[in-house]
Amino acid sequence: MNESWRDPGRAALITNTASGANRRSGAAAVNQRAAVAGLPNHALDRIEHLDDVLRRCALEDKRLLIVNAGDGTVCRLLDIVRAHDWFAEEPVIALLRGGTTNMIHRDVGWPGRPEAALGNLLTALGDGHCGECERHVLRIHRAGSDIIRHGFFFATHAVVRAILRVRGRLHSRASTGTVSEILSTGAMIWRLLRGRIEHDPVLRPVPLEVSRDQGEWRRVSHILLMAMTLRKMILGVRPLARDQGAGVAALNAPHYRILPWLWRLARGRSDPLQSLSLRGEFSWILDGEVYDHHAADGVLSVDVGEPVRFLVPAGRS
Repeated sequence: MNESWRDPGRAALITNTASGANRRSGAAAVNQRAAVAGLPNHALDRIEHLDDVLRRCALEDKRLLIVNAGDGTVCRLLDIVRAHDWFAEEPVIALLRGGTTNMIHRDVGWPGRPEAALGNLLTALGDGHCGECERHVLRIHRAGSDIIRHGFFFATHAVVRAILRVRGRLHSRASTGTVSEILSTGAMIWRLLRGRIEHDPVLRPVPLEVSRDQGEWRRVSHILLMAMTLRKMILGVRPLARDQGAGVAALNAPHYRILPWLWRLARGRSDPLQSLSLRGEFSWILDGEVYDHHAADGVLSVDVGEPVRFLVPAGRS
């Protein structure tokens, strides 16, 4: 495997100043750390500017992109990189925690505040004490559209509503990270156990047609559906078995087996996934970004694409 990214001269920092943590705390400390190290720093305040930044990095033959931003920026970066042939080889990505939702970072990011993480990353790069890991990427596309979106966590229905409620109620009160995860996840489980979810604002079931791995279509009443390639998710849950590239977990109504379902998910027993096809009227989320799908849009497809390479601290995989 080509490891030309180990050359510090092939690295560049990309900071989205509009991402959640960067917007709250500023990126001055990260910028100063990059300047001291002589690391090229591309700051953008609008995601629309990312195309120009990546084109410039490709022209400069950068092989390591250090991304100080949230999940949405990482996904948009992959959309652009995989839609064009600007780079001779797809760059390795290193993640700093700069966003509001940092689910990808939790699995394959550098721990700590962005400025400290950047310092540790550059030291490890110089000493050779860092490594690579791979995560497959989910590809989402709609019938009749040429747009392909890339990400690592896809979900529908209750997950979308729960995340929107967290943003509206908890994040607005400065309750983020583990605290908001415990509160929102705990509230969802409690409401599921209590039952009477038909009119619940988060858990109400929605009719959906689903085809797994190009099999027959099934019409089900869905509470939620999740597809993921991340090995570590909220509250430390590890939904994938060892060496499993992608997994899917669905909860249908009625939901009498909620506790066994949660136990299977927590124990890394999500079902293997190669592709999903969905039809109906629903909202879906991809690594923190919310979209609406209408019945007239036809089929929404989710499949598993080629893995992405991440730079991580030594010993992680």
